[in-house]
Amino acid sequence: MESIIKLAKMKNLEIIEEFNNQYVDFCRELDPTIKKEKVEYHNIKKCLKQKGGQFLVIEVDKQIVGCCFAEIRKHYDWSINEKVGEIHFMFVKKKFRGNQLAVKLIQSCMDWFDENRIKEIRIGAYANNKHALDLYRKFGFKEYAINLKIIK
Repeated sequence: MESIIKLAKMKNLEIIEEFNNQYVDFCRELDPTIKKEKVEYHNIKKCLKQKGGQFLVIEVDKQIVGCCFAEIRKHYDWSINEKVGEIHFMFVKKKFRGNQLAVKLIQSCMDWFDENRIKEIRIGAYANNKHALDLYRKFGFKEYAINLKIIK
């Protein structure tokens, strides 16, 4: 499948916000504590404008079918690394999944981190999102910290 990765622009805001809504709906299947009403999981406008951030979209046949946001930020004072890279909001439309588009998005982020000499990269996933975890492990990501939750 032929695809093109581009930097997202403000004119892409509407489609990215729709992806954000679909992303939240998917997350609700994995996390029963997410509210039922509209949730702004990511402030897309802020991410699009953020210095130290890279918001990517992936197109197939000139149609945006996925996106992700990567950022470089100051690390915690206790870390040996001054900066850390983080990948957020990985999303590919359902009908385009299984075509290596997420792989291409992550690889673009990894290349950007390499260009910026980032030595520590983080990505989060729900423990019960096997597909995401398997994909991230292929890039060398490993579990380091695990968050636990009680739902009463």
